[in-house]
Amino acid sequence: MKDFVFCNPVKIYFGKKCMQHFGNEAKKHGGKALLVYGKGSIKKNGAYEKIVSALKKEGIEFVEFPGVRPNPVLSHVRKGIEIAKKEKVDFVIAAGGGSVIDESKAICAGAKVDFDVWEFYEGSKFPKEALPLITVLTLPATASEMNMGSVITNEENGLKLSMGGEVLYPKASFLNPEFTFTLPKEQVVYGTVDAISHIVEPYFNHTAEYNTLSLNIADGILKTLKTECENILKEPENYNYRANHMWAVTVAFNGLVRAGLGRNEFPNHAIEHAISGLFPDVAHGAGLAVVMPAWMRFVKEEKRDLLIRFSDNLFEKSVAYPDEAITLFKSWLSSIGAPVSLKEIGIEKENIPQIALKAYEIIKNWALNKDFYTVENIEKILEFAL
Repeated sequence: MKDFVFCNPVKIYFGKKCMQHFGNEAKKHGGKALLVYGKGSIKKNGAYEKIVSALKKEGIEFVEFPGVRPNPVLSHVRKGIEIAKKEKVDFVIAAGGGSVIDESKAICAGAKVDFDVWEFYEGSKFPKEALPLITVLTLPATASEMNMGSVITNEENGLKLSMGGEVLYPKASFLNPEFTFTLPKEQVVYGTVDAISHIVEPYFNHTAEYNTLSLNIADGILKTLKTECENILKEPENYNYRANHMWAVTVAFNGLVRAGLGRNEFPNHAIEHAISGLFPDVAHGAGLAVVMPAWMRFVKEEKRDLLIRFSDNLFEKSVAYPDEAITLFKSWLSSIGAPVSLKEIGIEKENIPQIALKAYEIIKNWALNKDFYTVENIEKILEFAL
């Protein structure tokens, strides 16, 4: 096990009655909020009504800022920052999924500086101060509600980059599984795939020689994600299935699994960010479903033992060879409705060189192993996904 520092300061309110605490939590952070959301699904699932009612009861003013895209873009972030500064809001409320929360984190950081927020994502600046953030989760996928990361796409150059910092942890997050009952099937699937990818990256790319606890926790979360996704697809309004799924998604990327695993890289995310950065209509989870089996095939000899462990745990079926493990995983992804080829997400072979170049830019920005993840090797991975 490697040395580590673990700190997660996010206060979680979980369950059917969690929103009864929203007003008390909100008033801790000031008298005026920016309410950020997407296309309006929060008005269908009940979250909007609960939020607004609580704010009015506490006498908290709020300014609405809708329109966050599934892959949030820099131009919309800049508008949000402008409004936050002009309205002099005290804190931000993010109501939605990971895209809304990620954009809200960008607004929180950008509202405190006089330079362009994109500098945080390029890595030339580091966030040292931010507006307080409260989240109301309605789409489990990214665990942004309990981590300090944010991903934004710069539509001017197609780069989809991330930033992080302790000041970006939400002050509190509200997780009511009932808000997820109205999610379309594909969003349940893509959210599950996204959460699985958050386990896959440290699971296969860690540097610790021996850390049984983290891997055992990872195995348990993976099993839960698989089982509850399948259960939800059969019974969409079963509260217990939704609750177990929602919490598993959050724990998958709140820092717990990675503790003690040492440095771990996120090559699948780097490649997928290149895909959805260049092709913004591709959902993040859909892109990851395509990339992960292809990446596994590329590293199958190096990761042989871990691939077999991963498969044996997830499918409770013993395999002898990595190819069997990859086939089982790919087949399962397909069975729940996830795409498993570039063609299924509208990408052709001729797009591969452009994606590979963009992915290599991200790999350099994230300080990943650029000697291993060369443009040529990224192209090979993508060719496995055809």
